[in-house]
Amino acid sequence: MRGTAASIATHLLSRIPPGTEHGQRVLALLDDYSRRRKVDRRTFLKSASAFAATLLSLNQVHRTRLFDVTEAEALDDGAAAEAQAKTGGQFIFDSDTHLAYRRGGYPAASPRGRLMLQFFDDMRKGVDHAGRGIQDEDVEGYVTDMWMKSQTDMATLQGFGWPEEFGGVDFIPTAETARARDRAPERTILLGSGYTPNQGVKETLEQIERDVAEHGVQGLKFYCTDGTPMRGWWMDDEEKAYPIWERLGELGIRYVAVHKGIPFVLTLARYMHPEDMDRVVDDFPHINWCVHHAGWPHHGELAALKAFKPHRTNLYCGVGSVFAGLVGTRPVELAHVLGLLCRDVGVDYICWGTDAILWGSPQWQIDAMRRFRIPDELAEGWGYPQLTAEVKKKIFGENQARLWGIDLEQKKRQLSLDWIGRARRALA
Repeated sequence: MRGTAASIATHLLSRIPPGTEHGQRVLALLDDYSRRRKVDRRTFLKSASAFAATLLSLNQVHRTRLFDVTEAEALDDGAAAEAQAKTGGQFIFDSDTHLAYRRGGYPAASPRGRLMLQFFDDMRKGVDHAGRGIQDEDVEGYVTDMWMKSQTDMATLQGFGWPEEFGGVDFIPTAETARARDRAPERTILLGSGYTPNQGVKETLEQIERDVAEHGVQGLKFYCTDGTPMRGWWMDDEEKAYPIWERLGELGIRYVAVHKGIPFVLTLARYMHPEDMDRVVDDFPHINWCVHHAGWPHHGELAALKAFKPHRTNLYCGVGSVFAGLVGTRPVELAHVLGLLCRDVGVDYICWGTDAILWGSPQWQIDAMRRFRIPDELAEGWGYPQLTAEVKKKIFGENQARLWGIDLEQKKRQLSLDWIGRARRALA
């Protein structure tokens, strides 16, 4: 049902560039563990201890305890398996997942559209053992990666827009993501996506209304940049955005996610800044706003919108792609990011997210987060809360469950009876 410790180690290692000094030092330490086990590195990386040894190597390279792991786990498969089993048990609710597929492919993609395809293909291939990019995927690939290869219990799922770059059709239309939702309806919350008021406020509202009526979307996901000549818009624009937020109450939509930070490929960085969330959060208190990617690298400014305005109970942030992007390459920076979010946004308002399946099956991120911690010197020097077991339970799933009004015990019983729950038990 989930990836092996060996495959999870390989996924994590894929995020540590071997050509860098950082990567070479990690590999040298793994070679040392291999020699102590009297096997070569390739053989060692197939063992149950491989994941623990990778985490321990990162601790040693950075000279601080970023992961809760012991040397015994790196040297003994039995100790590694026993320790790994003790880290689970959380309800995993992924706030940020993507279907990476469109029937018919992308024959009409513009040069800019091909840039986006290449970006996501490379991102996916970098962590996929078989070297599969997004153009090799389909609905069943999402189902397998999310539900059969990971311990994820629930997820929100969205697509992408930019129809101007893809022959007048969204990069990943809501009609496609609805098909993936229908494969696991009790586990998947569908977010309508691909909207931009730069195509016209009336047209945007009509598209949202169609998605609610035809596909049963329960929330919305927005990107503040697009493929129109205007290239972007603001969440607090009274003429373009506010008519949308005003209509959502009538449609029964109480959840809006927005991409902020990580100005990838076709996006413009200025529209990725979270400053425009400041007013809209207060003007529409009946909407729960979730800022994906925590606005990184502007996460500190996003956090200030909660730290200095603690009355806000409708502002959340997700950590999709921030965790995946930093955990192997810059884990000390990740400790600062998570520590600051926990301190200033608050542990009750942070949502787990992986950006799967763009980063492959999310299990490697789940297992890395289960072991991740804030180094003591950072917690003490910066006033960061520690990532205790209780804090991780909130981040992994309890916060999202509260946000969506889900009774976790009831949901767990329900999920144990669907086809995925039965299949997982059969494979256990």
